Amino acid sequence: FIRNLDDWDVQESYPVVYNEFYSGLPEYFKYQTNLTGSIIPVKNNESNGQEVIPYKYTTGGIGLQPKHTEQGSITLNYLNRKVVFENIPAFKPEEYCDNPEAGKAKITNQLVIIAYPNEPIKDMATSFEKLNAHLMEDEDFGKKFRNNDDVVRLPGLDTIADSAKKAKMIYSEFCKKYKWNNSHNYYVFRSFAELNKEGRGGVGDINLHYIAALNNAGILSHPVLISLKGNGRIHPVYPDFSQFNYLVAASEINGKVVLSDPCGGLPFGILGHECFNGDGWLVSPDGGKWQSLANETTSKRTVQ
Repeated sequence: FIRNLDDWDVQESYPVVYNEFYSGLPEYFKYQTNLTGSIIPVKNNESNGQEVIPYKYTTGGIGLQPKHTEQGSITLNYLNRKVVFENIPAFKPEEYCDNPEAGKAKITNQLVIIAYPNEPIKDMATSFEKLNAHLMEDEDFGKKFRNNDDVVRLPGLDTIADSAKKAKMIYSEFCKKYKWNNSHNYYVFRSFAELNKEGRGGVGDINLHYIAALNNAGILSHPVLISLKGNGRIHPVYPDFSQFNYLVAASEINGKVVLSDPCGGLPFGILGHECFNGDGWLVSPDGGKWQSLANETTSKRTVQ
């Protein structure tokens, strides 16, 4: 996938004598490469490469149109990177560590700029603010939770004046009707009609439509992108689309921000323990911001 290269694991559960990461990236794509963990490479070199790619194409030849063949070559410049590690100790999670993946040494690559010849430079996400703007304009993200008339309003909702009661009614309806299929993609892949028909969907399908339903009911709500435990922590400076693998709703209710997640199936206002992995990024038309995931609502369950 062009936007995110696969992460490269430096550490394993066993000792490693030699580990080498190599990439050759065309000059049209600029990636931000990050090394997480405490392992220091013995080599971290960059070099320029070049490749001549021949091409040949034919046009015309249909009906009375003459056939025209053109051929030539394109010179493609590469940026090569080689990172070498030696005598790497085994990764051993510490006792009571609730997110061991965050401490594991690995290399990540995030696409930040696309610069094709004779075209304007396309800035992908060099900051969280630009990532926020990109998501807000995306047809399968920002356009789905704002002004989405496809989400049908619940009958009887207009008779309820209290925002908290409205939100709980919508939350209860989504928990009852739609089941999470364990897909962590935070974009929408199913329309609201398809979600209604199938009754199942990914976290983006369910929670973005849920946020749209809240907004349609007059409850200002935004998605909060998070990284679940086991997926590593979100880098505080360089945004990486692959760092996010879940989203929850943040709603302004009676002067407070209430977080909720229909996919989790817990009482309204309670997030599952796997969500608590640092702050999340709240996506909004105002530029976005970091959002604490601390539960302000308490819950009690008696087991006999």
